Amino acid sequence: MESRFKGLYISRDTIVTLLQSVSNPKILAEIILDMLPKSNALKLSASDLSDLERLWTGEIGSDTVAGQTETFHTRVIYRTFLTSDWDQVREITFIAGSDDAIRDLFKASGRPFSPAYNNLPPPSGSLSRKVEDLMSASISFNLRAAVSRVSMTFYVESRTAESKSLNDRRIAHTSVKELVLLNTRIDSEKWRTIDGICEAVREVHRRHTAKGMRLSMEPYIRSSSRYEEQTEL
Repeated sequence: MESRFKGLYISRDTIVTLLQSVSNPKILAEIILDMLPKSNALKLSASDLSDLERLWTGEIGSDTVAGQTETFHTRVIYRTFLTSDWDQVREITFIAGSDDAIRDLFKASGRPFSPAYNNLPPPSGSLSRKVEDLMSASISFNLRAAVSRVSMTFYVESRTAESKSLNDRRIAHTSVKELVLLNTRIDSEKWRTIDGICEAVREVHRRHTAKGMRLSMEPYIRSSSRYEEQTEL
C-alpha cells in the first residue's frame, strides 16, 4: 500500500510564486478561494502541517515551513482508492491558506475581500490520534475503503455541553470542540485542478530524482509518500 501526502501550502511567502506558475492566475485564485473552507474545517500552524506529513509518510516537513508563524485555514481530505495496476493508495490531500495569502487571492481573483473565515484549531492531540487510527486500520477495512473510493474530510465541530453542579443543581453550559471525519463529496473538477498542480510538480521532481539530480520542490507544494507491505488477510 502507498501512503501519499500532498497539497498546496499558500503563505505570504509562497503566494506570488504560485500565481506566477500558471498562465491564468485569476482562474487559479478563484478555484483556490472556492476550495478553502470558511468554517468547520481546521485552523493549523505550519508545524501542525509538518507533523501531519511526518506522521503519515515519515518525511520531515520541508524548509519552507521552518520558522513560519502564520496559521492556515486548511481543508484536509483523506481518500483511498485502487490504481490502474490494482495497487492500494491512501492519501491525505490538503489545501492551506494563511490570512495574508487569502487577501492576495481575493486581489488576484478580482473578488471583493471577505474576511469571514471562522475555522477552529482542533483539540490538542486530536489530529494525530485521528491520523493514527487511519494508519492502524485493518487490511480488510483498507481494501473495502479503496474499492469504494472512500473520501472523508476533517472537520472541527463546536457544540454546547450541559453539566449540573452537585451543590446548587445549576446547569452550566460549556463549549466543546470535537474533531470529526465526515464522508464528503468534493467538487471533483476544481479539486482536479489543485491535484493537477501537485502531481505536475511531483512528476518533475520524480523524473529528476530518477536521474540522480537534486531538485527542490516548489515552495507551495508539499508532497511525499511511502510504501508499506501488508500481511495476508
